[in-house]
Amino acid sequence: MSRAFWLWPFVCLFQACAGVKNAPADAGVLGIYRAPSAAVRASAIEALREGNFAVAEDRPGRLLATGYAASGARLAARVTFEDRGGECAVRVYVGNDAEAARAIQERLARRLNLPAPPPPLPAASGGGIERVYRSMLTVCFDGALRACRQRDYRLREEKRTGDHAGAIGGEGKAFTVAIQMHRRSDNRTRVIIQVRGRSPAENRDEATALLEKLREELKEIAE
Repeated sequence: MSRAFWLWPFVCLFQACAGVKNAPADAGVLGIYRAPSAAVRASAIEALREGNFAVAEDRPGRLLATGYAASGARLAARVTFEDRGGECAVRVYVGNDAEAARAIQERLARRLNLPAPPPPLPAASGGGIERVYRSMLTVCFDGALRACRQRDYRLREEKRTGDHAGAIGGEGKAFTVAIQMHRRSDNRTRVIIQVRGRSPAENRDEATALLEKLREELKEIAE
């Protein structure tokens, strides 16, 4: 058997590591934890080991690790850390395997006894409108609740995951409203309002009216 045949798995692994190492800085699943950076980093290493990843490179602000998918395929993971003074932003990238990245974040959150990052918001479509605000997510969430009440919606859902994500659901006359929020890594709050039940134009008009109420509550013009 040729030497090249035996070396091929290592070549593939090297290429995978290079791929995640050189990926854009904002690639991957983001989690923000209210814990000292040193504790977050130590927990991240344990979370990787728990998922059968071995740390291949340990540098300030970044870890590279290798492991295996359930199918047996080799995986490479990049974990980056950003100290934000009182909290630590962690981004996990495992190539195209977002589920593997999310699993690492969930194990990390469990070790820190903190909430795991929420799933990503879907892109706005149909009657949906997206806006970005400087206000904290908690402020946007409370403002959206007040705006919904001013629009006389019957609220059916009020769910907030720490300072990172929130969801509000309500009903109006012959339509439903869904509001989703996510705190981005650039310290902005992304808000998506989706209205369904009437014509696309009417749905969009209702979403626009709700956003105007939210603007009045926040006293802030969306970016």
